[in-house]
Amino acid sequence: MSADLYSINSQLWQIQSSIWASKQQLEQKKEELRRLMQALSDLRQNKSDFITMKRICIEPELTPKTLHGDHANKLDTFRKNELQVSFLAIPNEQISSAETTISNKILSVQNEIAALESSIAGLESSYAYLVNQKQILEKA
Repeated sequence: MSADLYSINSQLWQIQSSIWASKQQLEQKKEELRRLMQALSDLRQNKSDFITMKRICIEPELTPKTLHGDHANKLDTFRKNELQVSFLAIPNEQISSAETTISNKILSVQNEIAALESSIAGLESSYAYLVNQKQILEKA
């Protein structure tokens, strides 16, 4: 009987250690998820702010005396064909790509959290079962 108790106590210790390590990892994943969610929120706000400021970049204020004739036409062409395209690529391509990357990472971390929670539940169930078996052996 003492060999069985020793075996159960050893298993209980191993499971308890695994539960503790899994809970630590779970807390780290939850913190990572919180940071990713905040980063995504900040990125979306920056994208919105960026788009809002488009007018300032694309249409800087110039007086009629500043540019006229061919220079004014060249500036308008530059604004439409180069500056606007480059400016819009930032929120529409670069920031959107970063949003997708962060969103995918959020899904991955959420899946990892779910797996850890499931693992912890299984370990806790095994622990409870072994505690019950130990009590039965101790009464015998």
